[in-house]
Amino acid sequence: MTAKPETQFYQRIHKHFGSNPPFSQKTFNPLAAGIPDMYYSGQKGDLWVEYKFDPRAGFGARFVKPNLSARQNQWLMGRYHEGRRVAVIMGGPGNRAVIYEAGQWTVPLAPSYWQQRSIPEREVAQWILNITGPRYVVPAELSGPEADLPEE
Repeated sequence: MTAKPETQFYQRIHKHFGSNPPFSQKTFNPLAAGIPDMYYSGQKGDLWVEYKFDPRAGFGARFVKPNLSARQNQWLMGRYHEGRRVAVIMGGPGNRAVIYEAGQWTVPLAPSYWQQRSIPEREVAQWILNITGPRYVVPAELSGPEADLPEE
């Protein structure tokens, strides 16, 4: 089965993380609608990202705005106002994307402005890494079974 364009989009971004990626977790939960697609964390911080993909973004006369559900917008705005790092990253043609932060995802962009703001997917990966840093790798001596931990 072929993956959805949105899935292919974030998988391409993940390939640009290199050998020191952040921790990432897909957050699909049908019982808690609105949670963003991906959670990232690393030694510098964490980030929640909702991924969207529009193959026609930046072309024609149509203004571009991520197609978020009311629950997605509510979840993202709520966490943003709590001081969390959240973003909507919208991919488009030519393996380019626009990063929307701080509630910017509610403002439609003119096609020419989308083209000006869009960056290559490798730069999106670098942006994520700049926020999160690489994941912490637990040393082997600390990652054994719980039975090996000293009693408190």
